[in-house]
Amino acid sequence: MKSIQSFCIIGILLISSHMFAGEHSDPDQKAKAEELMARQKPLGFQENKGQMTDMEGNPVPNVLYKVSSPGLDIFV
Repeated sequence: MKSIQSFCIIGILLISSHMFAGEHSDPDQKAKAEELMARQKPLGFQENKGQMTDMEGNPVPNVLYKVSSPGLDIFV
């Protein structure tokens, strides 16, 4: 039990140190990151109206919506 608690505490410390690491970054880098985020289009659901297909080109009726982001597609 004590090893699980230690593991959790170490994990929390690592995650929190990673989250706050960007706070002391270069102001130019922060401005570039904000500009990049402003240029990205917001996420939105795309309704499947027959345009989504399987690997063989057949329509997939069990996919109702799709959300896309760079490097990530989620099908609902």
